[in-house]
Formats: sequence, C-alpha cells, structure tokens
Amino acid sequence: MQSHLDMVPEKTRQSSHDFLVDGLQLQIDGEWLTATDTTLGADNGIGVAAMLALLESTDVCHGPLEALFTVTEETTMAGALGLDAALLNGTVLLNLDTEEALQAIDQLDQLLKQELNTVEPYLCLNVESMAAPARVFTTVDQKLWLNALHSCHHGVKRYSDHFEGVVETSNNLGVLLMKDGQISVDCFTRHLIDSATIELADNISGLFSLTGAEVKQAGFFPGWQPDPNSDVLTRIVRVYQQLNGSKPEIKIIHAALECGILSAAKPGVDMISFGPQIENPHTPAERVRIDSVDRFW
Repeated sequence: MQSHLDMVPEKTRQSSHDFLVDGLQLQIDGEWLTATDTTLGADNGIGVAAMLALLESTDVCHGPLEALFTVTEETTMAGALGLDAALLNGTVLLNLDTEEALQAIDQLDQLLKQELNTVEPYLCLNVESMAAPARVFTTVDQKLWLNALHSCHHGVKRYSDHFEGVVETSNNLGVLLMKDGQISVDCFTRHLIDSATIELADNISGLFSLTGAEVKQAGFFPGWQPDPNSDVLTRIVRVYQQLNGSKPEIKIIHAALECGILSAAKPGVDMISFGPQIENPHTPAERVRIDSVDRFW
C-alpha cells in the first residue's frame, strides 16, 4: 500500500488560520465532512488513515502488508523519487491517492448521456460484477491494439473535388471480435476512385501489421465515378420532366453498387442508377412508396 503524508495548506482570504499551530475546524454538512475556511487534508490524509487503521487492526484478515508513506507528492515528488526499491518485498502496489472512487462510473454514465442524447435518448450504462477471465492481454499487446484501433480511420476520409458535399472515400471499422484467444477486425472501405480505396486499404493494412496481426485485403470491387455529362442521364431527366412535369432528384450516392464492376468489365459504358422510393431496405421495416413505382415504371 502507498500513500503520501503532505497536505496542501490553503485557506480563504478572510481566514486567520495558522497551519503551523492551529488545528482544523471540522464540520459535518449532510453526507460530507469539511473544514471551515481551510483545506481538509483528506487528500491524502484518508489514505494515510486507512493504512494506519489496517496496520493497527486485529480483526481484518489479510496477507503480508507493507505500508509506504511518501512526502512532497504535491510539489516535487522527492519522496517517491528518492525511494530505495530494495526496501520493498511486495509485488503488488495499491496506491490510495484517488479522489473519485466508484462515482467515476456515475460520471461516465452522465457524460455519455449528455454526448449521445440526440441519437441515443434512452442510453443506460449498466455495471455488473463478473468472474475474472482466465486469460487477459499482456500490457504490451493491450497498448498495441488500443493504439491501432484509435489510429484506424473511421468515417469520411475525403470528399469529392468534383461534386460538392459528395463523399469520395470512407472506411467503416465495423466489426471487432475477440474469440478463442484471437482478435479479428473487419473494415469496409468505399470509394468513387479505385486508387483512393487502394491507398486507404494499404494504410489500414500497414497500421494493423504493426501489431503483428495477419492482414488480408479481400472483396475489392471497382469504383464508379459519376459523369455529369452522361448522355443517358440527360435523356432520363428530359423524359422524366415530360411525364411528370417536374425535375427528378439527382444524387451521387457513396455506396457499393454493381455499376462499378460492370463499368470495369465494359469500359466506356454510360450508366445511371434509378428506381422507386424505398425506405429501410434490408430490414423488417422496409417499405416502398406505391406512387413512386408508377413514376419509375
């Protein structure tokens, strides 16, 4: 166990307290203990008191204990820096110098709710006790993987220079699994330009290779770069206007379509993609607007 003995002697401007000779004026305010117009010394007097109480106790069951008290932690750390480690026999250290305890969980819960309220209004953080796992990451492996995951690009990588507001390249760090002592990470890159997705895939591959992981690139399909001067697009727009009396909504969608594959197989082919209004595709809530089918047909 380790704690420090120094106290930060601060007081209000109106206080005449002399820390060298005067005792603290303690008071209880509901569930809190405070000192009148001065610091309390709970940081880290509580840790020191707990260690002394444990050493003095005769009814607490525990193994061999060593108590390490240091000084000047709040200023120079000289006590810890001057420690002769040969004096210690223990291999586990419990530092008793933390102010937040389990309330950190409540703070995290409130923080997440504030940050994600718009998209997750019913977010709830549950903390449950569980048995310790039989196997855990080594400190080195944990650091490697956390660094790689934090560094892996997720989301929009680049917007198109030709079409305002259109995503040109992106990556979705979509799936991470830990099973049977192995970690797998699946990324899905999307693109309008082939060279861009190859570069991004190589960047991601190189990143995870640094962890020692086996990296595979698979499922590549060619991108489909829009042609604003497409003849077939011009014709479709004109016919739509003639039939419906209004202009169609033209969009460039950053998504995986077979058009890229077909254009690679048949270079120079002029293509567009169109259809009726469909919502929530690939889900049980999928629906199609009937009158849009008439316009499409």
